[in-house]
Amino acid sequence: LWTLVGCLVISVGAAIVLQESKATKKAKVEITRVWEKQIADFLRRRAAESRELTDFDGQPILQSAFIDNSAKPSCVNSRGEVVDYWKTPIQIRIVAQTNFIIRAAGPNRKFGDDDDIVFDSVSDGFAKP
Repeated sequence: LWTLVGCLVISVGAAIVLQESKATKKAKVEITRVWEKQIADFLRRRAAESRELTDFDGQPILQSAFIDNSAKPSCVNSRGEVVDYWKTPIQIRIVAQTNFIIRAAGPNRKFGDDDDIVFDSVSDGFAKP
């Protein structure tokens, strides 16, 4: 009987920890999405001012934009790169004069798989990789 009770307690405890883990992961993904939306807003403003993003030189401009706008300093690493919640540098690809894709590697810190967080300016939303 004590073995059964012990297994029950361990199972319930594991379920609680797992749920907290899922909730924490989801919150971190949402924070990264907010940061990507801020980057997208910045890029749109820059495109509207210059009518193109072909002269965009990436991370240094983003770093200054985030610091000027008092964004959380944790979204910029010591090298000045804008990073996702897991401290992986965010990739920005300019695909046309005013269109872009912003990609964060996500929880596993590897690009090109299902947990990437991808914002596409053409659809103005998040897409599956």
